Amino acid sequence: MASIEETILYVDQHYMLNLTLEMLAGKANVSPSYYSRMFKTLKGVSFSDYMTNLRINRAKVLLRLSGSRLREVAQSVGYNDEFYFSKMFKKVVGLSPSEYVKTHMRQDNS
Repeated sequence: MASIEETILYVDQHYMLNLTLEMLAGKANVSPSYYSRMFKTLKGVSFSDYMTNLRINRAKVLLRLSGSRLREVAQSVGYNDEFYFSKMFKKVVGLSPSEYVKTHMRQDNS
């Protein structure tokens, strides 16, 4: 279990890399299926949902604070395709990245 917790810390620090369940299971020295079950037990969500939420939450901060272009934000959180990033962002947040920025710019300026 400790080795799986170590890989979760690794994920938290390296979420922008192309991390796979198989790679992390190998680091923890367990099978991918066991790793998947233990990950969900520890975090309450699947590995893929955890990665998506981690990346999108980081992107929200970057969108609000950096003024970076969408492509730059997408790449900095681990998405090579800005259109896929936008789709995932909208699925998680309920707004497109541009709608999110506009909403938060209004709130920050009020």
